Amino acid sequence: MELKESSSSIATEAYTDRLAQQKPPYTLNRLEDVDWSEDDRMWIKELFIPKASQEKVQVVLQKKEVKDVEKVLAICLDNRAYDELFWTFYTIITPIQRMNVDMTGKWIERHPPLVYCLLKTQPPTEDLFVSPYLDDLELTIIQNIIKSANQSGIASLVALEKIAASVARVSMADYLHLYGKYGDRRLDSWCSNTQVDWNIVF
Repeated sequence: MELKESSSSIATEAYTDRLAQQKPPYTLNRLEDVDWSEDDRMWIKELFIPKASQEKVQVVLQKKEVKDVEKVLAICLDNRAYDELFWTFYTIITPIQRMNVDMTGKWIERHPPLVYCLLKTQPPTEDLFVSPYLDDLELTIIQNIIKSANQSGIASLVALEKIAASVARVSMADYLHLYGKYGDRRLDSWCSNTQVDWNIVF
């Protein structure tokens, strides 16, 4: 599927730039404390020390089994290696035939901003639904856009607008769960952007 440049991808890029500025980077000292011999992880060390390029990380990981890529994701998250985290996550969702729904959902839940990587690789449809390839992750995507809103700011609003039709078909039970968990002010604002009048049911 051809990737399209859109306002959502522009907002995503702006967000990831801001994230890089806000989050403290990993340090070589901290990574040098990792026991690379544990669980046969010496090959992973070469992706971090010295810092490898995006191209190298992705070329190496595309050839690895997904269970090995998960080891890299865990190290990235534990050591705040956010560049490598996004690069690595990309390799478990592309090509789309490689993507495991449960695993993808699990890592988005662990680090909600990864949802933007997913939306960038599989853009929403023109009629404002999530990509058909992501139907099984629709609710997870919506939830984690909302979870990441404090960090992503306007990117979350743009993302929700781009999947407005998917948001509009969220069940009442799921909506009430989100409403109770994330507060009425933010969620009402987001729902108003999708032209859904949730108040008519109360």
